Amino acid sequence: MLVEILVPLTWPVDIKDPVYLEQVRYMQAYKAAMSEAPVLQSLLRFLVKALSKPVRERLDRDVDNIRLILSLFRNLIMIPDPQVAGNIPADLVRKARHQVRHCILSISNLSM
Repeated sequence: MLVEILVPLTWPVDIKDPVYLEQVRYMQAYKAAMSEAPVLQSLLRFLVKALSKPVRERLDRDVDNIRLILSLFRNLIMIPDPQVAGNIPADLVRKARHQVRHCILSISNLSM
C-alpha cells in the first residue's frame, strides 16, 4: 500500500538538520497533494473499511492499515503550513473554506 511509503516521507524533521527548510518545503508539497479530495477520500475509505470490522474479525493487514493511515494523518497535521502574507485575496479564503467544508462532508458521509 502506498501509505507505507508516505508515512516515512512525512516523519517529523529535526529543526537542527542543515536541510530542515528544504525538507519542510517537500513535506508541505506532500501535505497539499494529500489534502486534495480524491486522495483524502481514498485514505478515508480504507480507514473506514478497516474500522467497520469488529475488532476480533480484523486481520493483521487491517490493523496495519489503521495504524499507517492514522500515523499519516498525524504526520500531515504536524507539518507546518507555509507562511502566508496578511493580505490574502478573498477568493483564496473562499476556496480554503470550501475545501475544509468538502473534507468535513466527505468524512461524515464515509462514517455513515
